[in-house]
Amino acid sequence: MPPARSNPEHGAPATTQGPGRLRDAQKQLTRTRLLEAAASLIARHGYTAATIDDIAVAAGVTRATVYLHFRSKSELALKMREAIGGYDPTFAALVAAAGAPSSDALAAWLAGFAAHLDAHHEYALALREAADADRTVRSTLERRRADLAAELAVSLASGRRWTADHGVLVATLLLRQLDLVRDGWLLVRPADDRQDVCRTLAAMWHVVLRA
Repeated sequence: MPPARSNPEHGAPATTQGPGRLRDAQKQLTRTRLLEAAASLIARHGYTAATIDDIAVAAGVTRATVYLHFRSKSELALKMREAIGGYDPTFAALVAAAGAPSSDALAAWLAGFAAHLDAHHEYALALREAADADRTVRSTLERRRADLAAELAVSLASGRRWTADHGVLVATLLLRQLDLVRDGWLLVRPADDRQDVCRTLAAMWHVVLRA
């Protein structure tokens, strides 16, 4: 391997990006533009109305380029979930909080969840629209929710005299309730006190989890 070239001005080895890295960076940039364009169009016009051609135009690429990155509109929608981290990038924190629950810890997680929704409102709303209209997206998200419920159930059953099935039931109900709250915030964006909503929901969860 040839030695690194020195920068004549600073005397340090020069670093250059090879063509492979530049191609990867360009590919990632294009994918991000496509996701942003899709989220914006779907959130504003609905999943069915936002066509692949519309998304391509909004992203400044061709229809063929869209299909180079995503095999289908369903896959494009599901990648939005990966981009925003689903319920929360720190779902593990909810699992931990549920294992030894306190109202304050649960309220803190819910406040973070609300902030996460606000930060990614367009993506989250587009994903909800996609789930309503696309069976593939809906079934994939339902399977993912079931996986999360199973993960949460393990923490819930630990240290409690619950059967595994009861743990899954409680975890599923908590996540369904969270979905309802999320949908209300996404669709209505109410002016009510989010902090009060988080505290109230945390208190309700705390009663259930103390049982």
